Amino acid sequence: MIRLVLRIVGSVAIVAAFFIGTLFVLDRYNPSVVKTEAANTPQSRDRIRAENAKALMSALESYRASHKGAYPAIPDHPVDELKNT
Repeated sequence: MIRLVLRIVGSVAIVAAFFIGTLFVLDRYNPSVVKTEAANTPQSRDRIRAENAKALMSALESYRASHKGAYPAIPDHPVDELKNT
């Protein structure tokens, strides 16, 4: 019984270690976001996130301005009943 518990705990620890390692590698060496090594810093990634947040906020503001300050009321119906506009 103890042997089974140790195997389960060890397996979970190995999966967790590889998961964290994969996240580190993807965050550090993401070629789709970072073109140069100098741009691969936490500050540059934070700047990109801030630019994305500003773009989302401006899109929401323009949507609310064009729809008289409110979001459309969607009744509680299945998605299949929505019409294309």
